Amino acid sequence: MSRKIMIVEDRESITTVMVEMLNVSGYEVVATAKNGSEALDKYSSHNPDLVLLDLVLPDISGLEVARRILEMDHNARILVVTALSDEGMVKECVDTGCRGFLLKPYRMVEMIREIEKALSD
Repeated sequence: MSRKIMIVEDRESITTVMVEMLNVSGYEVVATAKNGSEALDKYSSHNPDLVLLDLVLPDISGLEVARRILEMDHNARILVVTALSDEGMVKECVDTGCRGFLLKPYRMVEMIREIEKALSD
């Protein structure tokens, strides 16, 4: 059974690479969003098993998007994927309810390991 994933990332080149990596690894990307508003609109209609969420988005912070998704669905699984390496931000993401934190740039094996961990909790 393939797991459904939604990618929230404002850089199309990164989204394209992530989609390819996930497809090769047996995951189904059911939606992509370039900003927080689009992510919030698509979340409930696509009901993904996991959201890969960038923190830096053009309209709403990724942290706020995570909060709003978790308000809609307390069981939502969110894995933060970001270039921000601030320890306070990591703690805030975990405190909000995110399942993990993956720093860019990452290797495919790291991403898959973090996804599996987030889905198994």
